Amino acid sequence: MRTFQRWYFGTPYEYVAHYVPEKGVVIDLGCGWGMFANLLAIQSPERKVTGIDLDSQKIQWARKTVLDGRENIQFELSNLEEVDLPQVDAIVLYDVLHHLDKETQINLLKQCFAKLSPGGRLILKENDVEPPWKLFVSHLVEAIALGFNITLSKKILFRSRKQWSDILESIGFSVTHKEHIKTWYGFFVPHSLFLGEKPQ
Repeated sequence: MRTFQRWYFGTPYEYVAHYVPEKGVVIDLGCGWGMFANLLAIQSPERKVTGIDLDSQKIQWARKTVLDGRENIQFELSNLEEVDLPQVDAIVLYDVLHHLDKETQINLLKQCFAKLSPGGRLILKENDVEPPWKLFVSHLVEAIALGFNITLSKKILFRSRKQWSDILESIGFSVTHKEHIKTWYGFFVPHSLFLGEKPQ
């Protein structure tokens, strides 16, 4: 049920996927059940996709989705506070950072910057804090997910689009794109997208 809700009503996967490079090594941090990672791998065989998550049950489920001998996708179990990333061409953080505390958010973004190849791209999808009633809806959804043990986070930290943009630039990223994603179900959730590129 949760995967159905996420795909059809929860988040604009196919829209965001257009901003991921069509070839190269791609890491999906906090991949959950692997829906977005699978979409990226299926869309382009020239992408080598690795999904990483700390939830062993979700990773176990994600590994079961790798059928028909597909060789351009794999899933790994790791805590994002301890993960050691390889050198990559693109990193995806899709509705992940708000599950982490302030220090971990910054440290993870710094590691992403360090491990991206020159010209590499960070794709960051988060929820905005405006308007306040949409922020309330976002917190309500996360509280329900936590109550049903769908997520493992204990505290939720949403930031504004300006805050995320400022943080990315302070780390060294060039923010080449940012937007409020409009979808019919986005009336309830303030989806925000950022593209941060590492200078050549």
